[in-house]
Amino acid sequence: MAIFFYVSKQRTPGPEVAIDCPACKSSLVLANTATQVETAKLFFVIPLFTHHNTILRCQKCNSELISRLSIQQLHEKSPEQINRSIVPTGGLLVAILFLASLFFCWIPILNLVIAATVPVANYQSRGANKLAGYIPLVVALGFNCWLAWAVITKG
Repeated sequence: MAIFFYVSKQRTPGPEVAIDCPACKSSLVLANTATQVETAKLFFVIPLFTHHNTILRCQKCNSELISRLSIQQLHEKSPEQINRSIVPTGGLLVAILFLASLFFCWIPILNLVIAATVPVANYQSRGANKLAGYIPLVVALGFNCWLAWAVITKG
């Protein structure tokens, strides 16, 4: 039985704000803002959960950043305060892949395929989020090695 997940994204553009871009290290560069709503749906129709993000796109290097602040709060803050609110990218798709890979870790080969997509989908993240993307891959590799060892020693 196949389970179909669909993640829809809707962006609502907002005004420009001045930021110190951590990607290109530029100071006081303008960034476009947008509110992004991601909705995960089962069988393309049944909504499971919704995730809201505030997106900043640097006009100099065109990199996309996620802020913990709402668009209204961004206008009240200085570029230094905005920089402290920027979090590593990842998104809802990475979270779904992460959970699916841990759920299917007991199925040989399929667990490796799903677990290998998490670090690929999470390549732009930094720090602990990037490291956490490798957990399903390690679990899947460990399970497959244990299963291979069990089959070899039994026969």
